[in-house]
Amino acid sequence: MPYADERFANQLERQLNRHGPRSVFRTRRSLKSLIAEHEEKLERARYRERLIRELATFYRQLETVEQFIRDRDLHEDE
Repeated sequence: MPYADERFANQLERQLNRHGPRSVFRTRRSLKSLIAEHEEKLERARYRERLIRELATFYRQLETVEQFIRDRDLHEDE
């Protein structure tokens, strides 16, 4: 099944090979944090277009990370 963001999946593959599974899980946590941060800002933002675009990108990347983790059968304790 193709990834939501193929370029990001390729980046994750390189990251996994160089730094191991822990770094992929760190990326997932970071994306979740960025999403929460941006959703909070969105509530009070005057100009929302940029935040909406960034959120769409973060959600697409998070979907890619989740699928990548499932496809590689990665576990956080590795």
